[in-house]
Amino acid sequence: MQIITRSAIVAAVLAAALPALADRRSDDANSEVRNEMWSERETQRDIGRARDKAGISQREGKIVVDGSRGKGGGAAYLSQWRTDWNDSFSVNFALDLSAPPTTNPKQSAVSGIAFGSDSNDKFSLTKSYRTGVTIEARQSSQGKTLQIVARKSGRVIASSPRIPMADRVHNLEVSWIANPNTRTISVKLFEGAGASPILELGGVQQAFSGNGSTLQGLGSALFGYSTGNLPFTSSFDDFSYAGDDYGSDDSDDDSWCDSDDSNHDGIEDGDDHGGRGGHDDGGVDSALFSSAMQVAIDANPELDLIEADVEDGTVESIFKESDTTVLVVRVRMSDSAIVSSVSRAADAKELEKFPAAGLVTVSPSSALATIMSQNPGATVNSLELEDERSDDAGDDNPSNDGIWWKAKLITSDGLIIERSVRADA
Repeated sequence: MQIITRSAIVAAVLAAALPALADRRSDDANSEVRNEMWSERETQRDIGRARDKAGISQREGKIVVDGSRGKGGGAAYLSQWRTDWNDSFSVNFALDLSAPPTTNPKQSAVSGIAFGSDSNDKFSLTKSYRTGVTIEARQSSQGKTLQIVARKSGRVIASSPRIPMADRVHNLEVSWIANPNTRTISVKLFEGAGASPILELGGVQQAFSGNGSTLQGLGSALFGYSTGNLPFTSSFDDFSYAGDDYGSDDSDDDSWCDSDDSNHDGIEDGDDHGGRGGHDDGGVDSALFSSAMQVAIDANPELDLIEADVEDGTVESIFKESDTTVLVVRVRMSDSAIVSSVSRAADAKELEKFPAAGLVTVSPSSALATIMSQNPGATVNSLELEDERSDDAGDDNPSNDGIWWKAKLITSDGLIIERSVRADA
């Protein structure tokens, strides 16, 4: 049975145990009607010169900012929710920026995602948030580049290096990582299945320091604008968010890495793990993990397991329950007792696993045993089903096509590594 290395990343093992349940949202933009999770603002108007300025709409399965007439302006989808900035969260989305090359230093086209403390009515369509963090794709006289920028009251206080950006769709993941021990924020940007961030920026908390109770969480914006009348279009697709909403059921939003019960299952959720660069509950002995996971499997023999994670002294096993729901079962590792079994709506990531669930021929316990035999001394954080089947003839890694069990392991020297084994062998 073939084992392949999917990633190896260095991460700090933080003391806080942060469960992976979270407030979640997704938008595949497959309807021409805007999802109610967004409000819309644009420079474009129906009359006068503003008719040719940048506007935003949904078409052909994407959220599109259209400034192709080269008359300037900007447009944005702005979140109807606010995010607790001092909790970790993660966002995935596809981004494509198209604009002609320019040698004019006064011309640029900028598009990306931003997280800021300004209210939606004060969001600048041609500058983004005055206070916040922006992942900026930019076409300018320097070429097409990608960068993370932090601003406070309109002034840049920190920024990552600029890196070249190819002319294609980029599948990006933002990991916003809150460290409760040092009370610091770092932002990491990943692309595709890459294990290492392509960009990262620390010290982001400086943008929000001194705001006190006036900081009512962060808004999120998908935006695009141009300067010097450079024509452009940008598009967004497959947006998904997992984090902790500001307000709602939270009574302690001012605390670092606080807890809430956002999905009303009676269990404190906390925030999300912050994506590939963020928190987790550490690793446990594989025998303990496998035993607790098997208890959940044996209790639900008619259901297909799609994921199992270490969660605050338990192993949380997630099963496909119906075409739209999952069953979440927590088993305490200390005594193998089932402490909760709750049905809920499946999120976008879980729904992606559903088609593969019934095709698995290698049991999760067997897959984990195989992986651990190749990684002695490591502990286990999670095991999940990954559907890597592709009909795309241009797939860069056709040998990866298939269904896989992917385990996140932690080595004795603090490396977080991911190892995979075929689930349909």
